[in-house]
Amino acid sequence: MESLRIRTSGVKTFVDMRLTLTSDLSFSEAHRIASLAEKKISQIIPGADVIVHADPASSSLKAVPKDKISSIMKEHRGLFVGYHDLNIVHHQDTYLVNMHLVMAADSHVEEAHEVCDHLEAEIKQIIPGATVTIHIEPHQPSTSS
Repeated sequence: MESLRIRTSGVKTFVDMRLTLTSDLSFSEAHRIASLAEKKISQIIPGADVIVHADPASSSLKAVPKDKISSIMKEHRGLFVGYHDLNIVHHQDTYLVNMHLVMAADSHVEEAHEVCDHLEAEIKQIIPGATVTIHIEPHQPSTSS
């Protein structure tokens, strides 16, 4: 987030936020992220007049190594069922890496924790100092009718 301004006028609250997004995002993806931010703010401050501006990051930022993280995930595919919502955000001088990891439903918590620790260590080798958050969820097999 580049800037945030919240003000009131009478009973109305106005929120203006400026997000800095990686410049390689498509317009559609940047719009989706800005819309999600607007929704989240509206949940926190019901009835607020919310405007979120999405600006491209300066090209001097290091490229986000999403393909390298995807390679790590492919390399360790036998440790988990799948993953989704891999999101990498450059914020100030570091990267925030978030993802959902799908583990077998019969996996033990200790096993899932070890897998997450291993993946986090590998990601931090590629992006030193990154904050890595891995949300664990059990595999839910689809039922066919």
